Amino acid sequence: MDDEHSRLPAENLLREIQAIARDAEKILGATLTECAGETGANLAVRLADAEKRLVALCGEAKDRAASAVRRTDSTVRSHPYEALAAAFGAGALLGLALRRRHAPEPAAHHR
Repeated sequence: MDDEHSRLPAENLLREIQAIARDAEKILGATLTECAGETGANLAVRLADAEKRLVALCGEAKDRAASAVRRTDSTVRSHPYEALAAAFGAGALLGLALRRRHAPEPAAHHR
């Protein structure tokens, strides 16, 4: 549920940036006199607003990542052997997957 709420502002920001990009394309296609008008000012305001929201979202993401690192560190310190076993298992599975992916194709038998 928390992921759904964190995705929503990011999706809204993405839509806003896409709208700004469309406006920018309109402005680039317009003449210089049209660019100096209200459309250019509106674009600047929207761009500044989107930038503020992006900075806020980046700050939230940084805070969440730091919290996750602290929780992971605490868990690993509380259960070092289990963490070591989990890391070893993940590494072994990754190694097997990569080995299978890069293994040469078996030669076809000719009769």
